[in-house]
Amino acid sequence: MRRAGGEIERLRQMEHDLRDQLRKILESVIEGDEPQEQEQAPAPPPPAQPTASDELTLPPSWTSTSD
Repeated sequence: MRRAGGEIERLRQMEHDLRDQLRKILESVIEGDEPQEQEQAPAPPPPAQPTASDELTLPPSWTSTSD
């Protein structure tokens, strides 16, 4: 019982801390206090499209079925 009570108290404290963190985050978003880095970060470049020279070609000896 004592261990369960301690666990309940620990979870309640964790809930309280998480609520405080969430409240602070939401308030900063509502007030527009987001860090400048996020607003100005450029989008990552799109993945490179393969070209004909990038395609894998196998020698004819590997693809023949004359065994």
